[in-house]
Amino acid sequence: MHALLGSADILYEIFGQLADEYDAAGGYEVPRRSLHNTMRCSALTCRNFMDPALDALWRNLDSLQPLFRLFECFSPEDGRLLSTQPVGGYELQRYRAYARRVRRLKYNSILGNEDPVGPAACIAVYHALGSPLLPSLRVLVWSVYDGTAVHLSTLVAPTLQIVSINVPFTHREVDGNRNSWIVERGKTRPQAVSGFLYELARTAPDVHSLTLRGVLAGVELDSVSRLRSLKDLAVTGHGQGGVNLAPLPSAVTFKNLLEFSCMKSLTCLCLKVTWIEIPANAKDLEFSSVRAVKLYGRTSKVAAFLALLRRTALRDISVWQIEKDDVPDYPSLFRSLAFPGLRILSVNTNDFVDQNRATTSFKAASLLEPLLGCSELVSVRVVLHEFEAPMIHTTNRDLLSMAQAWPSVTDLTWYVNSTPGMMPTIQGPSAFADHCPSLESLSVTCNVNITFQSSNDIPFSRHPLRRLSLHGTHPDDVLYTAQWVYYLFPFVRDVVSNLGTTGKWNQLQRTVDAFQGVRSAWEKQVVAQAGAP
Repeated sequence: MHALLGSADILYEIFGQLADEYDAAGGYEVPRRSLHNTMRCSALTCRNFMDPALDALWRNLDSLQPLFRLFECFSPEDGRLLSTQPVGGYELQRYRAYARRVRRLKYNSILGNEDPVGPAACIAVYHALGSPLLPSLRVLVWSVYDGTAVHLSTLVAPTLQIVSINVPFTHREVDGNRNSWIVERGKTRPQAVSGFLYELARTAPDVHSLTLRGVLAGVELDSVSRLRSLKDLAVTGHGQGGVNLAPLPSAVTFKNLLEFSCMKSLTCLCLKVTWIEIPANAKDLEFSSVRAVKLYGRTSKVAAFLALLRRTALRDISVWQIEKDDVPDYPSLFRSLAFPGLRILSVNTNDFVDQNRATTSFKAASLLEPLLGCSELVSVRVVLHEFEAPMIHTTNRDLLSMAQAWPSVTDLTWYVNSTPGMMPTIQGPSAFADHCPSLESLSVTCNVNITFQSSNDIPFSRHPLRRLSLHGTHPDDVLYTAQWVYYLFPFVRDVVSNLGTTGKWNQLQRTVDAFQGVRSAWEKQVVAQAGAP
């Protein structure tokens, strides 16, 4: 055996890479099985390989079942493991030897792999151990339909760093009354999750990322503010418990927001804001360290929430409109987004259920005006193109205003619901060629069939844009449109559209490629002639 393979550090690095590949494979069964077999066989190869390979083999688990198979005192009954006798000392010793190697547990019963290791088995082993089930756990991702998650507290270890909990409705709750919470071992699900958060703050205060999703009504979040190292916090419970269920109240209260604002380590906040009740006399909230927020909800509620953050130096704002207002309050929303130091902005809308086209419309100039003072923007993404979204009238002058206001932008998307008569022309993007030298990706709604009036109007451009997305209309004359695209952005590699990548758009891409090929050949010829004697 080569001398390098006798180095424990090198072996741990090699097998650690295999464990990372196994985790990255996700739900792809074939590569995961192959990697699993490689690590298992390596552990049986020689003594030097055993510990590094076993660490890699047990680092990532999708279920507690492999560990609980080490016990002979559990037997399956009605799909669950039940204890038939007390847990023995030798079995506990063997369990500890493997459980200490587990770093990540990512369990998802929504995928249909319901775990036979239920609360009763977990709590029995927890009490027998007198310690967490996985004492070296760093990442816990738990998404579960079945039960109340009452045994989550048995997984809290002092080493935890990343926690993501998703507790959607169970099938029983969806079919029945949403207020009839499942009770298991004397606790409802909100009580179980509240107890888990309390134990997390008490045992693992150094957690730096916490995500809570699903049905969170009734969950107490007071313990969250005691996580002294928390950097990323996401609480995005369902606003709708299902298609036929009324909205649920938010787990986040205004009192919680006040507590979160005092967390000195918090840098990123992600919230579902629609059902947060904001008092009429509420004062501004100042998050001293928060620089990024991601907000879900109605435009009116998002705007009201952002108005409370005026004293917070936000650099990154992402908004998802996931419920429809009777009249979308886009003007208030765009005004609320205008933070002086803003660098990254994303505004998106989801498909709605009613499929009714909006009857309101807005002028882009009025929406953009508050944002034109945000001169530090480097990434702007506005995607409001869904069928139900209001029409937005955009002109070439509006694109010019964006380009002049955001000279450092590298990625810009303005993809809005519109009609051909309310779109800028292909001449509009020339503003970005003139004023945004660092722009790498541009996506705009425009009418590609209204071009420059004459060839004399075409600017000479050497702009390095690499990706161009044109939304709105199909090109009537591919060659005619392609020449303008090439003149504006001669080095563009990808020209795409929401209307598809086949037919005329495919021809447009090939025509632009042909223009670039001719230029490249001409430049090579010029260089060759310049170097000739």
